[in-house]
Formats: sequence, C-alpha cells, structure tokens
Amino acid sequence: MKKALHNFGVLAFGVCVLAGCGANLSRKQQPRAIKGVLDLSNWSFEKDGPIALSGEYEFYWQQHVRPESFRAANPPEADGFINVPGSWNGYELSGKKLGGEGYATYRLRVRLHETTPLALKFLNMGTALTAYVNAQELFSAGVPGKTAESTVPHYRPAVVDFAPQTNEIELILHFANFHHRKAGAWESIQLGLAKDMHQLREQALLVDLFLLGSILIMGLYHLGLFLVRKNEASSLYFGLFCLIIALRLVATVEIFLLYIFPEMRWELLLKLEYLSFYLATPAFTMFLSSLFKDDFPEPSLRVIQSIGFLFSSLVLFTPAKVFSYSIIPYQIFTVSSCFYGVYLLLRWTLLKREGAAIILAGFVVLFVTIANDILDYNDLIQTARIVPFGLFLFIFSQALLLSFRFSRAFQTSDLQRQELEKINLKYEHELAKRTSAEIALRHSEERYRALYENNPSMYFTVDEAGKVLSVNRFGAEQLGYTVAELVGRSVLDVFHPEDQAEVLQQTQKCKQSPNQVFHWEFRKVRKTGELLRVKEHAHAVHDAEGNGVILVVCEDVTEHKRMELALQESEKLAATGRMAARVAHEINNPLGGIQTAFRLVSSAVPKEHRYYHYIGKI
Repeated sequence: MKKALHNFGVLAFGVCVLAGCGANLSRKQQPRAIKGVLDLSNWSFEKDGPIALSGEYEFYWQQHVRPESFRAANPPEADGFINVPGSWNGYELSGKKLGGEGYATYRLRVRLHETTPLALKFLNMGTALTAYVNAQELFSAGVPGKTAESTVPHYRPAVVDFAPQTNEIELILHFANFHHRKAGAWESIQLGLAKDMHQLREQALLVDLFLLGSILIMGLYHLGLFLVRKNEASSLYFGLFCLIIALRLVATVEIFLLYIFPEMRWELLLKLEYLSFYLATPAFTMFLSSLFKDDFPEPSLRVIQSIGFLFSSLVLFTPAKVFSYSIIPYQIFTVSSCFYGVYLLLRWTLLKREGAAIILAGFVVLFVTIANDILDYNDLIQTARIVPFGLFLFIFSQALLLSFRFSRAFQTSDLQRQELEKINLKYEHELAKRTSAEIALRHSEERYRALYENNPSMYFTVDEAGKVLSVNRFGAEQLGYTVAELVGRSVLDVFHPEDQAEVLQQTQKCKQSPNQVFHWEFRKVRKTGELLRVKEHAHAVHDAEGNGVILVVCEDVTEHKRMELALQESEKLAATGRMAARVAHEINNPLGGIQTAFRLVSSAVPKEHRYYHYIGKI
C-alpha cells in the first residue's frame, strides 16, 4: 500500500505539470484592462505568449451598440464598467441589481506592441454572442437578440484569426441571455499569435482526449470486471462513475461533443453538462459504500442518492431557465458531501481500513479541485478549471486501489488453487475409497434385498402402533396379498380374530423388552379365508430416526402341524396293537397249559369211561 501511495504521488506531480503546461500562458505578470482600455504596448506575443483579456470592459445595458456608433460625433456613453471574466448578474445599475435576463454590449480597446497576425480564443459565453474586431464581425455563437424569441443560445468554443491594421484593437461584444440563470462573459477571452492560439486549443483538446481515453478505458475495464464477477459491486459503481466523468469531459470547456455533433441543441448539451455533475456525487457515494459496506452509514447513502436523483430529475423535466438555478444549491450540497467524505475516510484511515488511505489522498486532491472550480464558476476567484485533472488523479487512485485489491485477490486465489489441488488430490483418494465402499455397500444391499425378497420366510416390519411398515414379497404372497396391499394396514388384520387379543398382548411385551427375542405361534388368515398356522420370532429395535419398530420373522408351520397330528394318530394305533398283542399273549399262555392238560387227561381216560365224552367237548 505504501508503494501505491508513492506511485500516486509521482503521478499527481506529473499531471500537475501537464496541467500547468496546458495553460500555455506567460508567467510574466499580465496587465489588466482599466476603464475599458488594456495597454499591451510592452507585451510581446512572440516572447511573452498569449494573454487573457481580463479586467474592466465598458458596459452598455439593454443596448446592442453597433461598432460605427462609437465613431459617430456623439458616441454612446457607457453605463459603467464590468469585470471580465464574470457575469452581469448582481451588477448594480441605477441603484438596482441586474438579473440574468437581458442583453448588453461590452467594449474593450487594446493597445498593441506591434501589428502581426493574431487570434482570439473564445470559450462558453452566456448565452449568445456576436464579436466585432475593428468594426468587422469576427465571431458568433448563437444569435443575440433583444427578446427570448429572437435570441438563440449556443456554445461554440473556437479560435478566430484576424490581422490588425493598426496598433489598437477595438473589441465589441454583443451579449444576450434569456435562457440561463447566468449571463455575460463567463470565461476570459485570450489573445495571442495565431499559431500559438491554435496550438493552445489543440493542446487543450489533446489533454481532454487523453483524460477522456484514460478515464473511459478505466471505466470500461471495471464494467468488464463486474460482468465477470458480479458480486463485486464496487467495480460496477466505479465504472459508472468513470463513464459519467467521461461525459462531463466532452460536454464542458472545449466541448468535444460539438466536433462529433456540431448541430447539437444548446439545451440538450446543457442538460448533459448538469447531469454529469448531478449524477457523479451519488455514483461516487455508492462506490465508496460498496468498498466499506460495514462502515458506511446507510441513511447517509440514501440521503445523498435521493438528493442527487431529485436534482437530476429537475434537469430532465424542466427547461434550462429553471434547472440552471439549481446549480448553486447543488454545489453547496456537493461541498458538504465532500467534507462528510473526508471525515469518513479520515476515520476509516485511523481504524486502518484497507484502502482508506489511498482513497483519502485521491479524494483530497479531487476536493481541492472541485472547490477551486466552484469558486471560479461563481467569480469569487480567477483561476483555471482544473477539475478534470483532479478527477483523473482521483479515478487513477481508485483504479490503483481496485487493481491492488484484485491483484491480492488473484494471489490469494492462486494460493487457494494450489491448496485446493492438494485437497482435491486427497479427496480423489478418499473418493476412490468411498466409491469402492459404496459399490461394496450397494452389492451388499442388493444381496440383502435379494435375500429379503426371495427368502422362503415371511419378514414384517411393524411400528409401535401395529401398522405394517414393510413386508417381503414372499410374505405377502403367502397370505395372498401384494406388498402394496399390506403396507400401511394393521398387522392384526391378518390374524385369526380369536388370536388377535393374544397377539396384541405379545407385541406389547416385545416393545417393553427391546433386548429380548420373543417367540409365539398363532393362526393367520389368508386373503381367501384359508387358515394358516405360523410360528413367529419378534425383536423390538429403533430405526435411524429413533422410532420404535418390531422386526418379525414368520414361518409357515401348517404342514408341519398336520404331519405332527398324523404322527400322533399313528402312534396311538400302534400302541393299541401292542396292548392287544400283550393281552392275547397273556391269555394264550394259560390256554396252552389247559389244552396240554386236557390232552394228557384224554390220553389217560379210557373211552369207555362214562365222562369221556365231556373231555371231547372241552
């Protein structure tokens, strides 16, 4: 930042030298006109250079005195003497102060050292002028009339050549003003050798074009920066401020716009001049506010914007005769804003806000030049208009600041880029690991999904209210439903009505003991009404959101139960058979002994025995 301030100081010195050279006026003490006579008998245009025809001119109010009238036997008498440069506003005549409207004649006699081809340099006059030199019409800007209707205002900076025949020049100026607040010879008329005066104008145009090109390039550059980085509002406001100042450069003093549009209407040109002044203050304030967003008081910004746009609207929608009266109030407002800006920048500099010091340096230079031109405009001092140079230095200082900021931002960006490359490399490795993990996880999920959907067991997820959250396809098909038909329904709907109370009781126990696995067997009812006997294993857990859910694995044991019953029946029949065999065995054993005994008795008893026939019956 110190280097930037040093470079700014060197540039300021160079521009001041350029401004001094641009004036191209002699350093010799210049004589002034006294009582309508300017004595240049000791002034050599070749050695001493051009001179400003300043001083007291004869003043003829409400008269356009023809040159020949001054050669008559009874020439008109002057109403007084008036200072040039200056205006007749406030000139006291017959005890009354004149206003801006009216017409008048100025007359000056110039005594020369020698006769040689000369030239007069005219700038803007208020607001119509015809100039005569030695009774010959030499120059006109507009048409000076005696009424508003017959007067045509016009600005026409020019250098006009003439060749004096004697050692005395009679300069007569016819002025008229009915369209502006201020009237008369606003600017000095300069006299010198023809070649010097043309060179002087060319130098002035060259300086204006140099300043115009520099400021315009800086403005367009920063507008381009804003288009690239739209979050940088300071680039936008600075670019707009540069364009406004560029407009002011071509609409004032030498009025380069008239070279491009020679037929431009006077009032339009004046509107551009005033707008370029009235819009510059709010534009600069918005730029300053964007640089120090946290420090600039918002109410102050709104006040300055409102006043600037209010005065600009006055220029747009009223004629010059009206809005030209707004210049002095706005000049007071501008000076007040400048003092306020200096105060803020001093405070920010003491607070060590970034860039405040260089902005303060440029702003002080601009403030001094603005104050000089305001005092010169109101005829309080007689100096040159130097605001363009102050604006150039100020704009350059801001460009220097923004360039410094962007340079540091680019350095920071480059460091961040390098750091980001390292981080990106690290993240690439991390991403590769995560990608591999995600692929593995996806494969795992796919396997889990396949296992969940195609497992020949029924899986249910039930919330604490008993509503089915999910069910696998196999489970839904076993009950004769689709998955969509079961999700969202109460799980009790698929149980046998006689078992529902017990199911509800068991699920409540399961919820109360989340770390325990519960087992139960109940009857379920298919969609067709067919009964299904199932065996279930349930476990209460919490999901990712912390909600309680019950995981249920359900197994169809209907066939198993049927086979179990059949086996029980078969075992009962087998037991009955075995009992019958044992009973038969117990009976057959005594019967065998009895049979054996009877066979022995039958063989021992003779057939003739009278009881023999009983043995045969037994």
